[in-house]
Amino acid sequence: MYYARLSNYSFWPVNLPACDYVSDDFGKGTELPYAVQRWDRVSNSWQTTSDMSGNGFCQVTPLSKIAADLVSRRLWPGSSVEVMEGEATGADDSFRKGDLVRFVVFQKLDRAGDWQSAIPSVPFAIEDDVIRDATNSFRLKH
Repeated sequence: MYYARLSNYSFWPVNLPACDYVSDDFGKGTELPYAVQRWDRVSNSWQTTSDMSGNGFCQVTPLSKIAADLVSRRLWPGSSVEVMEGEATGADDSFRKGDLVRFVVFQKLDRAGDWQSAIPSVPFAIEDDVIRDATNSFRLKH
């Protein structure tokens, strides 16, 4: 499981879009809009594999979120916030052990996320292989 943590090292507070939600087991949580990218050695560029921003962000989802409210969160200087609950990033079909990955956190939202002001994480390597065959299924996230 991987997750991103955003820290404010500036002298000023930062306002961020966020989603306060209630899960299908009545747990409460908050997540920020983000994307996951894989480094493509062939094109020598970052390729987006999942994008949790834009129109699909902060929506009620069957078997996942029963309530979702778009809010603004203030991140104060010297503080940190978890961007999302842990996710099985490496279990996605587009990843293999050793691939470089990064999270990108959005400071602003529009229909497709605002990539100009987005904050990329430090790249990290996928540490484990995932068994992929017809008899072993897994769930990334609803």
